[in-house]
Amino acid sequence: MKLIFPVLAILCYGLSPVIQKIALKRITLPDLFTLHGITIFLIYSSIFLFFRNNEINNGIIWAVFSGVSSVTGFLFYYEALKKGKASVITAITSSYALFTVLLSVIFLGERISLIEIIGILLIITGIVNLELINIKNKDEESREFTLKEGIYTVIAMVCWGCWAFFTKHAVEKMGCLLYTSDAADEEDSVDLGGRRI
Repeated sequence: MKLIFPVLAILCYGLSPVIQKIALKRITLPDLFTLHGITIFLIYSSIFLFFRNNEINNGIIWAVFSGVSSVTGFLFYYEALKKGKASVITAITSSYALFTVLLSVIFLGERISLIEIIGILLIITGIVNLELINIKNKDEESREFTLKEGIYTVIAMVCWGCWAFFTKHAVEKMGCLLYTSDAADEEDSVDLGGRRI
């Protein structure tokens, strides 16, 4: 049961860039960003209104930081995605976990194992190889644009790394919507409100 949510997240995150790239061929970047933002706002607002616990605490501050870093990441991600390859841009920005790990080790005192360090080094190697292949295959005229895309991509990656870090703080302070009751603790089937179903 614990793996279902990460697997669903992977499927959604994998599908999203393909849909966004198709959308960018049909609408402008500001339109995509606005429609994406409205959709997220409506979904998150509904969840917040109907499923939150009544206690408002300093987790709200972390949730706001999380939102700001996520939105900033999306601004740079969309700019890079506008003319860059979705496969390369997404592969690089998806490694935002590197920054989350770094922030978690420094500020939360989390420990990482040797296997996790090896995994992180493999991710970094993959990013470097993707960028080197991308630069090698471009002619001299488009290299400047590749650098611009690369900068936007790295900024998005850093912002999303901060987003995950801030979100962890918010969840610790406010609780998680998908894990809010004894039913969830016992790993029974639960709905978003944590009630048994």
